[in-house]
Amino acid sequence: MKKKSRSPEAVNLNRIIAIAALTGLFTDMAMLKLKDIFETIIKPNADTTVKPGQVMEIDIMNIKPGKINVNQPNEITIPGKNLDAGKLIIKINDKEITGAAVTSTQIKFTYQIADEDKSKTEFKLVITDKDGKELTNLKMSV
Repeated sequence: MKKKSRSPEAVNLNRIIAIAALTGLFTDMAMLKLKDIFETIIKPNADTTVKPGQVMEIDIMNIKPGKINVNQPNEITIPGKNLDAGKLIIKINDKEITGAAVTSTQIKFTYQIADEDKSKTEFKLVITDKDGKELTNLKMSV
């Protein structure tokens, strides 16, 4: 029978490091670090709905109505392509429009002019994507 040595040379450092690594791998702090690394490299929360070659386009020639009515709500329809491929930000006179119905071929919303804006003769419609890229910048008249 072989007698085990208690000398420092008999210690297997690779085995100790492997056991320490496996033990430390499952601690809470290590798991949080792995989560951070995963989120940084893989970006699981990134908006992946826009596919390469799927460009959002707006048909500015067919936006309805052609003129804004200051006395009643305006049902605005904006035709285009791939409009539901990503988040859009719609603004009229720098005020964000919420509750717009967006499909792949059109954007539709109702716009009521505020009392303080009824004297204006032009309304600027600006649509940008989530990255700030301007898709349209159109002046609509009364």
